This record gives sequence, C-alpha cells and structure tokens, in this order.
Amino acid sequence: MGKPVKRPGKNNYEIQYPLPQKLRQVMRTSAIYRSLGTADLSTAKKLYPVRLAEVQAEVTRLLAKHFPDDQNVLQELQDLVTAYKGADDDAEPGSLSEKDILLDLVSEWGTKQRLKRIEAFKASPQHKAGEPIPVAIRQAANEIQVQAERFANDALNPRTKIDTITESWRKANGPKLSVSTREEYERAIKRFSDWCARQQIEYYDQITRRKVREFVEETYHGKMGKTANLALSGLRGVWKHAMTGGFVEEKSTVWDDHEYPDHIRIGTGEIKAEADEEAPFSFEDIETLLTKLDPPLFADVLRLSLVTGGRSAEITALEWKHITKEEDGYWVSLPGTKTKSARRRVPIPVTFTPLMERLTSKPSGRWVFPFYPKLVFETDKKRHSYINKEFNRKRRNLNMPNGKRQGLHSARRTYIELLEGADVAVGTIKLLVGHKRHDITIGRYTKGQYVDLRAASNKLTYPSNIVTIINATNSKKIGPL
Repeated sequence: MGKPVKRPGKNNYEIQYPLPQKLRQVMRTSAIYRSLGTADLSTAKKLYPVRLAEVQAEVTRLLAKHFPDDQNVLQELQDLVTAYKGADDDAEPGSLSEKDILLDLVSEWGTKQRLKRIEAFKASPQHKAGEPIPVAIRQAANEIQVQAERFANDALNPRTKIDTITESWRKANGPKLSVSTREEYERAIKRFSDWCARQQIEYYDQITRRKVREFVEETYHGKMGKTANLALSGLRGVWKHAMTGGFVEEKSTVWDDHEYPDHIRIGTGEIKAEADEEAPFSFEDIETLLTKLDPPLFADVLRLSLVTGGRSAEITALEWKHITKEEDGYWVSLPGTKTKSARRRVPIPVTFTPLMERLTSKPSGRWVFPFYPKLVFETDKKRHSYINKEFNRKRRNLNMPNGKRQGLHSARRTYIELLEGADVAVGTIKLLVGHKRHDITIGRYTKGQYVDLRAASNKLTYPSNIVTIINATNSKKIGPL
C-alpha cells in the first residue's frame, strides 16, 4: 500500500494512484490524485486506507466504462445464443418468428457493442473538449466486435477444432499402436500443432492440400522424403478419424498422394547418396569390436545381436525370463520394441551354444545385461536409449573405416545379409527379424507357425575366426558398469 503525498502548491495530502496503461491514453495522465482533506500527516495516514478503496472503485468504474470486461459482456451474447437455439421457429404469415428475432440480435450484437464503446467516449468531457477518440478505445471496440462475431459464428455454425479431433484420435487409436509408432505419430502431431499455432490455424476445415504442402516444406525442410511421408501417414490417420469418429460427414483426402520421394531431401532436391546409407558390419569390423570394446558387456550385446538379428533396444531389454534352453537348443524371446510383428522367439544357432552357456551361467538381477545399475532411468526405454548411445560413442572412438555409416543396428544388417546369402527364404528371414510380411498369401493367410526357424537359423554362417571370437570367454571381467 502507498502513502499520502503532498504536491507542490497543494495544502492537503493526497492519494496518488497510478492508472493502468490503457486508461492513461484515455485520461491523458499517468495517475489520478484524490485529496485526503487534511494537511496533517498523521490524520492523512488514518484516512488513507478508506480513501484508497474509493479510488480503486473509481478506477474500476472507469475501466468498465471505457474497456468493459469482454468475458462478462460475452456472457450476454452466450445467453442470446442459448435462447436462439431453444426458440420457437413458428410465426404467423407476414411476421417474424421468435427465432428470427433472436438471430438478428445475435448477428448485430458485436456491431452494437463496438458502437457502444465509441459512443461512451464521445459522451466524456475529454471528447467534448475536442480530444479525438484514442487509438486504444478504437482497438478495444474493434476487438470486441471481432471476438463477438467469431463467438456467434462458432455457436450458430459449429466448426470442428483440430485439437478436438486429435484428442479423440488418441483415445480411440493410441492403445492400438506399438509404442514406437505412437511416439513417431505424436512427434508429427506436435510439429503440426506448433505449425498451426504459428499460422493461427485452429479448425479442421482450414487445412487444404496447399496448406499440407506448406506445412511439410516449412517443417521438414532438408529432411528426407521418407521422414515426411511417415509424418503424413500419421496425420492422415488423424484426419480419417474425423469421419470415423463422427466429426465430419465425408472423408478428407488433403493428406493423400503427396508422394515425396523417400531419398530426396525436402526443399533442396538433394538425393541421399549411397554413402549415407547405414552399412552392415564387415567381418573385420566385428573382429575389431569384439576384441576392443570396453567394457566387455558392450561386446556381449553385439554378440547376441549378431546371432539373433535383434534390434539394439531388444537386446538391452532382455530379462532372464526371455532366454530358455529347450531340447533343440537355446531360444530368445525378443520383446519387439518397435512393432507388434517384432515380438518373436528366435532360435540361437547351435554353433553359438558356448556363448549362451556362458551368458546364462550365473543369472542375477533383472537384466541379462546389467548396464549402469547405479543410474536411475525414468523408463526402460530411456535406459535402452542411453546404452545404445554409449555403445555408439565407444564404437566411434575405435575409428573404424565405415564408422560414420554404422551403429549397433549394423549387426542386424549383417545377420540379414548372411541369411540371404545362405538362401533362406525372404518370408522366413522376416519371421526371424520381426518384419511384417505384406504378401497377401504369406502375410495375411499364414503366420509362419510351421516354418522350421531352427533349421533356418542354423544356416547362419560366420568365418571360423569370427565364430571363435563370438564364443570366446572375455579376458576382462564381465559385470555391471
């Protein structure tokens, strides 16, 4: 709370009350002064609280007069809209129905509110003294008219908001998607929502094919067409839900058939060079990694990936319950961190039984590969991502010839290359590595339950020196990092 002030030339103490910025333009002053009626400071201090409340009420009345509270005023419009929706549409010949009358009131309400604000200032002493209508008053009057017209239009002709469709899509389709697919779609939705906010786009019907192209060209500039096409696929699903979810009557095709070439960068036309493609590990690479990776636990992750074709996240996510020994040898149940078809059981080639005997000799704890037990991760996925990044960092430090084109995923490519070279059927390879089989006969009518995966996996052949290294007991102690 302030204190009494005495201005030069004044006998009595006063309240000096700073005005809100928009009132300053109207009142042509930065503060108002109101006398406390006394020249005695102690008396002024006693009177100050009560007089201050009166001044605050005065400023509130000035704000209400010149800048009415839009939300409270809009309640009047809301009441009119509600009355319109429930009004009787019947009318005698030559007369207007109750609904017609209310529609006129709703339609004209914004214009009347704008004029009301202008007229309020015209009746003020400032305007009568010759002052022009301040810009702030005109802006406030125009804003309430625009806001009112938008409100009335939305109420009388409801438009579907993009956010409404998105939230409905999440509830209806989110649980059906794999974790990685859902996260990929959510990234696309967030980018699209951010772009819409910048463009001041709010409604479903504002998105046209031209707008889709603008979104892609601005948001995915310099990225591969494949990345943009994946985002379009997710957003196409959201738009399809607008119809299946009952928000619109017809299916929209604004996201269809944009056909960005997978290997051309958006906006630059640059073609992705073959040298940019991820490469498998050569046998020389494998030897280097298995003998030089430190700590050895990383080498064991690579070993298991080389003999199962598992993704890095699948291998680091393995728990002891996922490894079983049966009459024909060891099997690993890979959790399938990417798609539903990725969940699978993979037989370990009998050649690598020594590796499995060593890995399973002393099971303890939850994880087969107990990386960083002292670190706390919010989710298992963040743990797996952290391990993968550490593996790649250590791999890069080895300065291998194709290091820039490789990662832990390269072991999976090597596995697939070797199976193909051993004449294993493509459909069988897909079963082993967890790829969806799209063929209408093999993919839709069969699930591969009679395929001899053990016989197929036993065709996996590495050079004898690589087999020895994969099966070798690490010379360094293997344990938690």
